[in-house]
Amino acid sequence: MSEPVYATRDDWDSFGSEAEPDPDLLDALLARASREVDSLLVGAVYAVDENEQPTDPSVRSALARATCAFVEWWDDAGDISGAAAAGGAVSLGALSLGGGTGASGSTGRTPAAAVTALRVAGLVVRVDH
Repeated sequence: MSEPVYATRDDWDSFGSEAEPDPDLLDALLARASREVDSLLVGAVYAVDENEQPTDPSVRSALARATCAFVEWWDDAGDISGAAAAGGAVSLGALSLGGGTGASGSTGRTPAAAVTALRVAGLVVRVDH
């Protein structure tokens, strides 16, 4: 069984972002963003159908918004690979290099809008950005 993809092109169009990811890459970005959302859902309990899609419309909507937030964040940062967001604070002895603040007011590798969408739906309690 393939991994679930939580947002479609229609969800992206409804998301209302000013970001403009390459249309040829959008499906792949939504799939990768869905995997990122999955990493935030560890321990979350919600009903799914045979395709691993949530059956509750409010959960489905929250997962779609969180997925789109990742795509928006990557596009805003000019980092569709997500590689730049993976860096965090590094310390070596007395030298400390902080992880910068990413696009959309986020730090680390998780956009705040994605976490908010999942928190409001009761799917995550706390995520360290």
